[in-house]
Amino acid sequence: MRIATWNIRGLGSAEKKVVVKRLLKEEHIDLIGLVETKHKDITIWDVRKLWGLQNAEWVHSPAVNGSGGLVVTWNSDSFKEISSMVTQRWVYIFGKFLKENFACAVCVIYAPNNQRDRLELWNNLREFRQQLTSPLLLMGDLNEVMFMEERRNATQVTTGMIELRDWIQDMQLCDLPINQQFTWMRDNAASRLDRIMVTSEFIEKFQNMTVKCKERVLSDHFPLVLSTSEISWGPSPFRTLDGWLEEPKFMQIFQEEWIQLASMPFEQKIKAMKRPLRRWNKEVFGFVDDKITVIQSELSKLDAKEQGQPPIPADIYRRKALQAQMWLWIARKERFWKQMSRCKILNEGDRNTKYFHLIATMRRKKQMIEKVVVEGQEYTEMGSIRKAIVQHFKSHYSRKEVSRFDIRNLGLSRLSEELSQGLSEEVTKE
Repeated sequence: MRIATWNIRGLGSAEKKVVVKRLLKEEHIDLIGLVETKHKDITIWDVRKLWGLQNAEWVHSPAVNGSGGLVVTWNSDSFKEISSMVTQRWVYIFGKFLKENFACAVCVIYAPNNQRDRLELWNNLREFRQQLTSPLLLMGDLNEVMFMEERRNATQVTTGMIELRDWIQDMQLCDLPINQQFTWMRDNAASRLDRIMVTSEFIEKFQNMTVKCKERVLSDHFPLVLSTSEISWGPSPFRTLDGWLEEPKFMQIFQEEWIQLASMPFEQKIKAMKRPLRRWNKEVFGFVDDKITVIQSELSKLDAKEQGQPPIPADIYRRKALQAQMWLWIARKERFWKQMSRCKILNEGDRNTKYFHLIATMRRKKQMIEKVVVEGQEYTEMGSIRKAIVQHFKSHYSRKEVSRFDIRNLGLSRLSEELSQGLSEEVTKE
């Protein structure tokens, strides 16, 4: 899934349509939100000039007196619209991304420059957000920054910054990081005015989600491109889980496998233990959500049965056993995500599995390597990054042949064979 937003600063000229078309083609965009089109009307011919195909659809908010204007357009082979809503400052679409089988709401906004009008827009979107129950992606030009470092030469925190931060928090949105500091630049001025923000459901579904600024052409704004493609860096490292130690059979399984590997050296024995432990973990701890669902289903059947008649002793004992299993698996799931998130704020026993899952996902995103610079050369593609990292450590840790100093070439007098052997003889009284 690839989604883009761009304040194009007018879509009327043929040159602007060409650069948008190039972005759609080169980045394989599924859906794009264009801001400040300055177009009163968008026709099918305008859309075809952007996509170069007939199976594209769009929703637009017309410009007023040549100012503003929004267009959301998508490839209908990738996204299916279910419903939409259009206002002067924002366009809302609810639909499904077909390849990912993911239904969500997409909202593209163009906030006004005036602080009072911007606050009114924030309040309108707050009210609209309360009606939504689906995952939400919100993007566009907000015409405000959140922090001083997002605006060049900023000297103080403004009321607009505080209002924007409060609004994002009230909307329950996560601001996705980008690969540069500013998204808008003109002469000496620069700010991060453009953003892509999502609710937690997006982060849980697409853990490798990234947002990057692309080259700006014929506009003072940079286009933003969101990608959810999976990135493979090779085999994941092996880790032990705290929940293993709570399983009574864990030590028994470990000892049995360890004894079978007794003839191996210690280092090889540790590596060989990974496979049986992974297999055991999948059998015992795999599909935790499915196990919780099965237990919940069994409890629901007992509830339905007891609606018509008093419970018999066997059902009472079965309910207690199922409830004990339910608490056990919920606690295991919570501890697993707490360990993965490395969060030490909350105490043991808190039912915050979703919170820990979100923290773990955000930590992975922060640790993701998007580029490396080696000896002034920048690498951004996954394959080139891997090769650069391997070559870097090879150059630092490989053995190099060097000439060594040899005292035998100094021309010094040498002991005879007889005297040399005498140096190694046992010491006697004689």
